[in-house]
Order: sequence, then C-alpha cells, then structure tokens
Amino acid sequence: MREAIALVREDNPGDKRLVAYIVANSELRGGHGDTDPTHSEFINHLRVFLKQKLPQYMMPSAFVLLEAMPLTPNGKIDRRSLRAPDTNTAEFESNFAEPRTPDEQLIAEIWAEVLGLERVGIHDNFFELGGHLLLATQAISRLREAFQVELPLRSLFESPTVATVTESLLQYRAEEKLKAPPIKRASRQGELPLSFAQQRLWFLDQLQPGNPAYNIPAAVRLKGALNVAVLEQTFQEIIKRHEALRTTFNSVEGRPAQVIISSFNFTLPIVNLRELSQAEREAEAVRLAAEEARQPFDLTKWPLLRVTLLHLDETEYLLLVTVHHIVADGWSMGVLVREVAALYEAFSSGKPSPLPELSVQYADYAVWQINWLQGEVLEAKLADWKQQLGQILPPLQLPAK
Repeated sequence: MREAIALVREDNPGDKRLVAYIVANSELRGGHGDTDPTHSEFINHLRVFLKQKLPQYMMPSAFVLLEAMPLTPNGKIDRRSLRAPDTNTAEFESNFAEPRTPDEQLIAEIWAEVLGLERVGIHDNFFELGGHLLLATQAISRLREAFQVELPLRSLFESPTVATVTESLLQYRAEEKLKAPPIKRASRQGELPLSFAQQRLWFLDQLQPGNPAYNIPAAVRLKGALNVAVLEQTFQEIIKRHEALRTTFNSVEGRPAQVIISSFNFTLPIVNLRELSQAEREAEAVRLAAEEARQPFDLTKWPLLRVTLLHLDETEYLLLVTVHHIVADGWSMGVLVREVAALYEAFSSGKPSPLPELSVQYADYAVWQINWLQGEVLEAKLADWKQQLGQILPPLQLPAK
C-alpha cells in the first residue's frame, strides 16, 4: 500500500460515515494495470486486517481504491476531489446471495432503503455496506415496525447480516413477553411522561441548569436569491408539524412532564453583516455561530429550537440552527434539513406543504415506552443488560457513610 487517508463524509444531511481512500501497490492490485479481478479480494483482506487492529467505531464503513491521490497545486491531498464511495460495485456483488424467505426479503429491502443501495444480500455486513450508529438506529426502528418485535440496537452489532438478524427475530418472536405493542396516538389530556432518554437529559439539566453541553448546533451556508419570508414560513410550518419542537419540560410534584404548546409565534431573526469587509464578515459570522451554539436553553420555556439568519453578502447567507438534545438528535437534524428543503421549494411556488401528516409524535413514543417497559418486560431487559455488562465490567465499589 503506497498511500491511504480516512475522512468523515456527509454526502447526505445527517449521514456521516468514515471512508478510507487507498492507493495500493501495483502487485497488490493485480499487476499489469489490471485491477478488477482482485479489487474485492484486496478490500476484503484489508477489512480483516483492520478489524484485528481497530475497534468497531474506528472501522471505515467504505473503501475507495484509487490510481493516485488527487492533489492541490501546492502538493497536498485535495480532499474535495475525493469521490463518494460507490457501494453498488463489484466489491459488494462478488458474494451476493439472494434472500431465501419472505422475512429475509423484507429485511434486505429495509436495509437497502436505509443504506441507499439497489439490493442487499443475506450475507452482506450492514456496517461494511456503509452502515453506522444512526443508520443502525433507523434500521432497527423499521424492523420493529415491520415485525412488531422489540429488537435491541445491540442485536444489529452482534448479528450484522440479513441471515443472522432473521435468526435473532425468530428468537425474539418466541419470547412473547418481549413482543412490543404498536405505537398508538396517546391522549394529550393530563400529564405526559418523558421517554427514558428525555428523563436522563432532564436529570442532567437539574444538576447543571443551562449547561450548553447538550445543544445541537448546525450552520448551513446559503447562496443565491433567498426569499426570507418563505424561509420564515417554512420554519413556522416545521414547528407546527413537530410537537417536540413545541414542547417544554416542567416539574410536577418532583416529576418531569412534557407540556406541548398549541399556539406560538415564530419570527426569524436576521443579522446584517453586509457592511463589513469580507475578512471581518467571516470572522464575525464564526464568532456569532460559536456564541449561538453556547447559548443555554431553559427547558421550562419555549422555544428549544433557535434559528438565526446571518446576511453576509447580496446573495450569501449563513443559517444558524440550534436545538436542545431533549427534543432532537443527529437523525432528527437530517430530517429537519430535508423537510426545510421540501417546504421551502413548495412555498416558493405558492404550493401547499407536500409532507404527509405525522400519524404519531414523539410524545406518543414516550407514552408507549413508559407503559410497555415495566414489570416483567423491564425486569427481563435489566437482567439481560446485567448479564452482558457483568461479563466485561467488575462491580463498582462506591464509598458509603
């Protein structure tokens, strides 16, 4: 191997993955300039070698074999010219095996949709096809919905192929007490509970109120003619569409509860930086973005989503979006970007929202989770985790008075 570089790519909003680019010696690539016959074999050998050296989270999800690294005029690697990996190549076709059962067919279709592939074989590894934690979460969510079985996320890491996941499904189906009921629309009357993940974040906020550690900031540079009024209308619709973005968190007799507001007034703040020089403008934009990302949220007050538009030049803007982790995550940000793009395009043309109405909201999931994960189901899951952790972690000895 002559040269190699690994970098994080985000070819789709919210879909970050580690990609390795390799320039191999000619003898490793088949010699005589003929790279195709041994391309798949070389990548597979490299994967096996790296798995012995790296933890799972550091493994590249895709490999791209190059004739030479693209260079900038000053001789450095031109990262912008490194192409996106093509996962529909011979590398993934060489050992392709068709699904054998309806269950395998459905799982393969779900994986192909999540991973953005034309097809997936039953022995293909989810993570070697480009999967990562966020995509694994999506895949597990869709499997739960399709099979009405509460598969734990770790099952995908333990059984990362269609064939092995099918076996896991059969096992969990046999355990009726772990079978998850469908998520249904919950009543909005009375006290709405927090999900377990929200409870954790609420508890941490009680320990350190206003800590910005759980802010999720994003900055999107926009170029071209921008209709600011339509952009404001777009975010108005996004907030109306997602109850989580209209939620605050209050304490009721020491217990946290979700409060969903029905009426709100969203305005898009605009900061004009056009009067500054280009250097001053960029420096001020960076300063404002950092300041916005560090600004704390009060979980008891709306909004827990902030949007600010920096006007940099005649047709150049920087959109700052910050949301608290208690109402969003990395996957949510990808959804947000896609929906903003779809709504802005529609509203710019005078058309109504093209997005279908949501059948359930996050509050419905929280009610479902709290009602289901209790009693025997909760005890079974706790016992499972204790068994798993007991094999790798010694008991924690804490001082006591």
